[in-house]
Amino acid sequence: MSTETLLSVSQRLNASVEALAALGAELRLRREGTEVEARVREGLRNVVAGLQPGLLDSVSAEQEAVCLAFIQAFFRQALDLLENPTRPPGWTYEDPIVLQAMGQASRRVVHAIDELASRRPRLRATLERPGVLLDIGTGAGWLAIEAARTWPRSTSWDRHLGAGPRSRAEKLRG
Repeated sequence: MSTETLLSVSQRLNASVEALAALGAELRLRREGTEVEARVREGLRNVVAGLQPGLLDSVSAEQEAVCLAFIQAFFRQALDLLENPTRPPGWTYEDPIVLQAMGQASRRVVHAIDELASRRPRLRATLERPGVLLDIGTGAGWLAIEAARTWPRSTSWDRHLGAGPRSRAEKLRG
């Protein structure tokens, strides 16, 4: 393979990296309400529109936050691989941003289960009666917190964090 081919492939991939970064930057600016130079904001909006017209038109603030968390985690995990290619296999991140982002993303699991329950009456009945949710490998605890919000009669229990989701979920209920 020639250097030109290798550089060409790298540049093509970089366009995707930069487009994802622009989407993340636009989401962050929308979320934080930060003022930015008009040309920068226009450039970000043009990139996002070029990805898919109307991409952010009907997205809620919560959906924006989840997407931004994913984008941040993607970049941090990719950078970790680039800087540590000899690391052992497996998912062993300690970066708080990655953990929080993946935790935030895990909240979608609860909504997927709840959506499935709308079509499965026995599952819906199970979710609505008192019970225990065991979240193994709790991490940041967002799945358990979302479960407590979605199914208030459940009790979240973990063995991973001392002041983890059980405490936070109980606080959510008042």
